[in-house]
Amino acid sequence: MKTKHPSGSTALFVLGTACASLGLTLAGAAFAQAPSASAVAPGTRLREAREARKDASKQAIEAHKEAKDAREKAREARLEARGANAEAAEAREQVREARREARGEWRERMRERFAKLDASRAERRKALRAELHKRWGKALGTDAVRLEMRRHAWRMARLTQARRLAEDLEKKDMLERIDRLLDKERTRHQERMQKLAAAAGAAPGSAAPGSAAPGSAVPGSAAPNPAPSGDAL
Repeated sequence: MKTKHPSGSTALFVLGTACASLGLTLAGAAFAQAPSASAVAPGTRLREAREARKDASKQAIEAHKEAKDAREKAREARLEARGANAEAAEAREQVREARREARGEWRERMRERFAKLDASRAERRKALRAELHKRWGKALGTDAVRLEMRRHAWRMARLTQARRLAEDLEKKDMLERIDRLLDKERTRHQERMQKLAAAAGAAPGSAAPGSAAPGSAVPGSAAPNPAPSGDAL
């Protein structure tokens, strides 16, 4: 009896089937040994979520502490500002009080000074009129001379008052400027009076060197009236 041998195609089919079965068997074993992705991933994600939550909680606590420190610093700054404002207000009040006292003292000095000047006003006026009549004589009767005397008296009165204020305030620079203006006004008045007296045909007396011009106010004395009338000459 003859034995049938399988054909070549049949042998190849059998061999391929055996290899495929072996591959499936090995793959199944490997799959069985490997951990399940569905079982590992949720646990890993949970741990990661917990770690992230812890980190976020730490950051929130730190931010809260920083905000609290910032609020405390702002509160301290506000308290310091209030204290500084209170000190500034107190300093301003002290300055105002000092100014009020200084004004009161200055006004009192002015009252005493003008009281003394008022007490001697009549005597000084009489002496000034006598000096003017002796120096300028008939020239005092002209309108031009009387106008010049009024102008000179007005300027000297204001310069003298300004000099008193500068003395009270201890303004040395202002005192020097006012003294120069007083000398300038005296020189101008002397020259003007000499011209007017010469035009009127009077013979004015010579003023002593360094003496004040007629009608001028001497610092510390009473200021002449700004506009004396012609009857006062």
